Amino acid sequence: MRREKSRAIIIPFIGGKDVMPITGYFGPYPHDYEGFPNYFTEDIFQKIADAGINLMVYSAADYHTQPEFVEMNLMFGEKYGVGVFVTDNSIVEGDGAQTITAEVAIKKMELFKDRKAFCGMYVVDEPTATYYCDTNGSRLISKYEKASKVLQQDLNQLCYINLLPVINLETETRVNYERYVNEFCDTLQPKVVLWDMYPFDKHREGKMEVYFYNMDVIRKAADERNLPFWAFIQAGAQWNDGWNEFEVTTPYFPNEEQFHWNVNTSLAFGAQGIQYFPL
Repeated sequence: MRREKSRAIIIPFIGGKDVMPITGYFGPYPHDYEGFPNYFTEDIFQKIADAGINLMVYSAADYHTQPEFVEMNLMFGEKYGVGVFVTDNSIVEGDGAQTITAEVAIKKMELFKDRKAFCGMYVVDEPTATYYCDTNGSRLISKYEKASKVLQQDLNQLCYINLLPVINLETETRVNYERYVNEFCDTLQPKVVLWDMYPFDKHREGKMEVYFYNMDVIRKAADERNLPFWAFIQAGAQWNDGWNEFEVTTPYFPNEEQFHWNVNTSLAFGAQGIQYFPL
């Protein structure tokens, strides 16, 4: 039996080399986000910690426009042992993102980079390529190359940069998806490979080969670059920011057995971090 060497990302604040990152995507919302109530409360952070989450990779709060909410993330995160990735769109979005320097970025980060709960920067979720899922031309992989290099290589920050999943398994899709994964990794040079695939959906029943194919492509890309990968786990259903009504089976809430299967297949493939969506 082959014994694999750990390539785990070590995050001192959450416990160092002996603690696996257990992350949540979509942390507390500001009170004015899409009609949500104010979830920036101590009670909510207590619940997050009690659920076993030790790292929050994204909330709707942007330090550039809503620093008070990010400050609350960092304050409560420190109290309850939950690490926080900070979003600052003045660094990673807009025209300046493609010309930003380490000097400018570190100056923008001065007010939060030394906070105990600060564990990294949020860069982008699911950027596209012209040949693969180009549904939003403003989110092309190339747009985030400069900011990713500055934050990860120049400033040695851990960053959230997440891949799209494979959509189906036609031959053309396989070729384009594997090309997409390689372009993503080679251009953005992440320290950990992240992607999301949510298997529990009425329209995917009997099609678990898509799930395993996606996991295999990600694992190979991570292995070739000597990187760890973290797997997203389907923790709910109907992720719908606008709270509009839509079909309840697309996607649906996994039951306990499905939930455990999602976690354990990810660990069996070698995932060295678990991410829950939606938090």
